[in-house]
Amino acid sequence: MKNVSIRFIDDDENKDALGIKMKGDLNIENACIIKNELLKNIKSKTIFNLHITDFTALDLAFYQLLMSLKLTLDKQNKMLNVKIDIDDEHATLLFKSGFDFNFN
Repeated sequence: MKNVSIRFIDDDENKDALGIKMKGDLNIENACIIKNELLKNIKSKTIFNLHITDFTALDLAFYQLLMSLKLTLDKQNKMLNVKIDIDDEHATLLFKSGFDFNFN
């Protein structure tokens, strides 16, 4: 992986939930790697809590990956919660583009 970190954390309070923390370069260069890591870990759980922090790059390819993940999980009756630590300007831009996640 090129300057990207993905951690998967079991939820001690809910055995059906998995925490996912991402940071670094969340862009097209790492989209395939990120996708493969996510797909390997979504089989056994039903709730996914994704938290994105300290990103150095975040592009449309990554947002499309998030939207695809959400649609995939919706079809499997699974839940995806996304929290992105992002400034107001970028959050407004993404919201206006149709991305409806929890921006901080």
